[in-house]
Amino acid sequence: MPCIALTFDDGPGADTKRLLDVLGAAKIRATFFMVGRSVSANPAVAKMAADAGHAVGGHSWSHADFTRLTPEAIATQI
Repeated sequence: MPCIALTFDDGPGADTKRLLDVLGAAKIRATFFMVGRSVSANPAVAKMAADAGHAVGGHSWSHADFTRLTPEAIATQI
């Protein structure tokens, strides 16, 4: 059976709640890779995604380029 995986990157942001509403109305589940500082600024929206049954993954604290970071800075991002 054909399948499509929907993933969203860098949120939660200004449009995440509206996106969750659209996905919910269509009974579609997605994966959200969220940035730590955005979750910190929008914890209720991040919780809404998880509570609605979407998969939620971490996308570092600030979406830094890990190839330019020291091991210590990478640990801080994680």
